Amino acid sequence: MTLGQQQQSGQSQSLSVGATSASSANSWEVTDAHLPVPTAMDAYQYWPNGPCRFIYSDASEEVRRHTSGWAMRNTNNHNVRVLKKSCLGVLLCSAGCGLPIGEGGDIKQICLRPAICDKARRKQC
Repeated sequence: MTLGQQQQSGQSQSLSVGATSASSANSWEVTDAHLPVPTAMDAYQYWPNGPCRFIYSDASEEVRRHTSGWAMRNTNNHNVRVLKKSCLGVLLCSAGCGLPIGEGGDIKQICLRPAICDKARRKQC
């Protein structure tokens, strides 16, 4: 059963390619004509490390919030039912890092992920 058939039958899931989990034990790619039927959904990973693949539920609020506003590029033009994004970069810094603003000693926190447009930058900080 393909993901499209699952969605038509009311079994709605979102697939997200993101660190390797138990759900990626089978070898599959988002461009495959037939996607596996997920047996379990992965817990949302905010900071995955390295090439990874997760299967998230579309009911997850964290997944829905993450789909926009970050420096992500949609890299999947083959299957619109599958969310596949590539991160364009992450800046890691200590908890106290920031930039001085003016001469008053105020500190502005540094954004952790680079935004790809002005609208996303405003949302991000």
